[in-house]
Amino acid sequence: LGPLPSPAASRAAFDIPEHAFVIGALGRLSVEKAHDNLLRALAIVSAAAPDALLLLAGDGPLRDPLRAFARELGLADRVRFLGEIQEKSDRSNVPDTPTFLGMLDAYALPSDTEGTSLSLLEALACHVPAVATAVGGIGRLLPSSQSIPARWPSPINCPTLPGAICHSTRSLAYR
Repeated sequence: LGPLPSPAASRAAFDIPEHAFVIGALGRLSVEKAHDNLLRALAIVSAAAPDALLLLAGDGPLRDPLRAFARELGLADRVRFLGEIQEKSDRSNVPDTPTFLGMLDAYALPSDTEGTSLSLLEALACHVPAVATAVGGIGRLLPSSQSIPARWPSPINCPTLPGAICHSTRSLAYR
């Protein structure tokens, strides 16, 4: 990936407030990635962190339904759909992978099924605190406090993901 750009410069380039608490996810917007659970978690995290912002990088068949769900949850102004990003990008309105990761305070991977996620490995390599569901090889990459059971009894009411996001960031100072 190379060196990360400065968080302040990355955030300024994409009009993200420097004080915002930025959670990010990178991946295909499809059912197995469970981004709907991440939106539910954001609704809970937002109560404790009113400056929380979610960046979703990727595209797929659930882009429009996820946008609608974000609006339904009252989160339209807290979620940004960035579209596909590349390791290196020449598009001024879309960050490349290092810029994207450099903007984050926390990385989230809420997948219902996953192998060993390259995006999670990239986030960890860039020292971005991460939370993920313990599916596939993910459980071996993260401590138990940051990995979440894959099958939740009731995803709508389960505080596990927002709790893990908050736990992973307790020692963080805002950038």
